[in-house]
Amino acid sequence: MRVSFHIITRNRPNYLSAALASLVFQTHKDWELVIVDDSDPDVLSHYHIRLLIRMLEDDGVRVNVVRGTNEGIPFAYQQSMEAAQAELCIRHEDDIVVPRDYIQLLHDFIVDQDRTEVAAAGGCLLNAHRGRILNQGPSQNGFARKKIETGMILEPYDMQQHWIDHNEPIEVCHMHGGFIDWKQALQDVGGFATWCTNLGHREETDVSLRLYFAGFKCLYLPWVRSWHMEAEGGGSRDSANPLHSQQRRQLQLQDEEKFQGRLRAWMETNPDRWVPVDD
Repeated sequence: MRVSFHIITRNRPNYLSAALASLVFQTHKDWELVIVDDSDPDVLSHYHIRLLIRMLEDDGVRVNVVRGTNEGIPFAYQQSMEAAQAELCIRHEDDIVVPRDYIQLLHDFIVDQDRTEVAAAGGCLLNAHRGRILNQGPSQNGFARKKIETGMILEPYDMQQHWIDHNEPIEVCHMHGGFIDWKQALQDVGGFATWCTNLGHREETDVSLRLYFAGFKCLYLPWVRSWHMEAEGGGSRDSANPLHSQQRRQLQLQDEEKFQGRLRAWMETNPDRWVPVDD
């Protein structure tokens, strides 16, 4: 079955080049690449990126470079989903590198699942700079780890990395970049949360919980690996501004406040499903 692989990028041609190079000669051959480009100048102005795209096309990959709207990560993900011509979608930012069998492993697993039950499945996102496990950032502490619903702790994706040595799928309720999902399932719950700031701090948390409340499962596959190159300063909305870290933190706080308001509303709607748990 065809897979649509999505990369969103903004002004990071060197990182994008490494990401594209890791996609050349994937073992799964029936896939397309959608790049949502918020860059200035655009990514096709760089010779090495044009060369890598040509190599992908020579290997049979359909490449679609979509001009972004510069409204932020959630809008870029929404654009990529709308541009996809496949039922299955994988999304990544531009600083992730993957092994040659990456698409194959995700594809083969999810097509064997009941698509009315399992909406998404994803692997372990490892930090290429700081050892094998991503550190849990302080911002993740605000995500409802003190609440449990029908026996399941709402575990931020950072914490999922601690299950790296497991060899069986683990049900989770938080997706991250690198999950393969059924496009229709995401569309059915409204897609990505475009209320986020341009940083997109909570867009995956929001759509993950909407899938969860709609009765879909998300499965974590510890044996599927990708590597985060972790650009200095953070994700796709990098800036050369020396105040960037302060600005980034302020955007995170704005997204966190909006999300916590939505979470409280969900909990008030179904109060019997939520109980406090110890840290």
